[in-house]
Amino acid sequence: MNEILRFLQAFADAECRANHAKLIEPDDQTFHQRVAVWDAMHGGDLRSGLHRPGGEPVVRYASADHLAAAARQRPRSVLAIARYRAHPADLHRGWMGDTERGPRGEAMRESVYVAREADRLRVVARYEVCDDCLGARAHRSGERCRICDGAGWFHRGGTPWLGLVRLLELRKLGPPTDPRYRRGYDAIG
Repeated sequence: MNEILRFLQAFADAECRANHAKLIEPDDQTFHQRVAVWDAMHGGDLRSGLHRPGGEPVVRYASADHLAAAARQRPRSVLAIARYRAHPADLHRGWMGDTERGPRGEAMRESVYVAREADRLRVVARYEVCDDCLGARAHRSGERCRICDGAGWFHRGGTPWLGLVRLLELRKLGPPTDPRYRRGYDAIG
């Protein structure tokens, strides 16, 4: 699990570097290199999709708005990791925080599945938390969330794995600091 944790931290760092470059790097080649590093951590046909309009004036990347947006960005936290049995090898899942702290703290925003492809770890699926139940799958009343149909997450690319594999191991590293996401964090497992 330590190898997966290190990979997820490197993945979050590469994402943050690419997003910073999108906002404040005036050199297009440097921006594309940072995106390429992040994209290389994706598997199959899954890619970041990060791009920016061409021909932007260089001064735009030094504007107060861009600098402030870049300053708010940080690598996502890894909140939990799990190992699953999938054919033919193990599959791992990481529950990730947000790239910016909100006014109530850090949210739980993304879940990624990681598999070994060609002897390298790669993200093979991405999920986004349901904005209605915040990953808890049900509301406080106990009623199943109708928005996500009780899944807690929405598939956003790659191979859809949610619910198709058997949990072998789970390691929770710490809940998001935004209390609204605590029920979703507690539902992991």
